Amino acid sequence: MQVIHWLQDNKRPVIMAVSLVLALAVGLVLGFFLNAWAAGEEMSVSQSSVTLSPYAKVVYRYTYAPCGHILKQEVPIPREWAGLTEEGLRETAGRAAAYFSADQVIVDERLDLYCPEHFVLKEENGQLQIYQNADGKDVQIIHTLNTPVDALPENVRASLRQGIAFDSLEELESYIESLES
Repeated sequence: MQVIHWLQDNKRPVIMAVSLVLALAVGLVLGFFLNAWAAGEEMSVSQSSVTLSPYAKVVYRYTYAPCGHILKQEVPIPREWAGLTEEGLRETAGRAAAYFSADQVIVDERLDLYCPEHFVLKEENGQLQIYQNADGKDVQIIHTLNTPVDALPENVRASLRQGIAFDSLEELESYIESLES
């Protein structure tokens, strides 16, 4: 009870003390961020002279547009990349790095095909074929079906010309069985 009376009698000094503490805290936080920003600016200037070590790794991040999946592949850098700066990599190899250091480069690549986790049923030249992305960068025919395409409804044939993706062989087999019945 006495504390409440004391606060009521001394409002002005308490408000001034709290304001002073808040101002100091804001100044401290602002100083910290300005210092970090200035240090980051200096780092980016010196970063331009960083060169790739001959033992560096390149991480390819493939984004597969149709399914949205992202797969990563880490491999040693090509020999001709050793000693390149980030700008040199862009000029020489035609690659922009999402991340660049002496030990690692991350390169993003967007591909207009399904990732290896999917199977695609597609009509090609009157035949139904099953495709799969085997190596991450191009699709291969894994099976050709004897299902007559001419007997299918036009809307189904139109979808098959574009290609229909499946997450598993079981889903694909179930769909094929529904076409054949």
